[in-house]
Amino acid sequence: MNTIIKYSLIGLTAVVLSSCSRHSEATGEQRARAYLQPFLHSGESTTNIIARFGYPISQNETRMHELRMDFLFSDTNHVALVAGVGGFTAFFTNNQLSDWLPIYKR
Repeated sequence: MNTIIKYSLIGLTAVVLSSCSRHSEATGEQRARAYLQPFLHSGESTTNIIARFGYPISQNETRMHELRMDFLFSDTNHVALVAGVGGFTAFFTNNQLSDWLPIYKR
């Protein structure tokens, strides 16, 4: 692994750990949303999300005719694990991200 990337990941982990310890009163949902927010933006296409996170583990259409895709993170994603995030469920309307929910990891 490139040394710069390695130290960047270590630094990011330290920031998340520090943030989580300072805000221990924050709920699991708040930590999970704070972790995922920078990666998921309304209006992104399914193609962009799949390119970033890989293929979903499942997908189907909801009663509201949204496309629902479930993505899981690798167990080696330590920053996500510290935030309590195991992945996310993305909802798409007209091929654009309309909403998402964390999938929690304990």
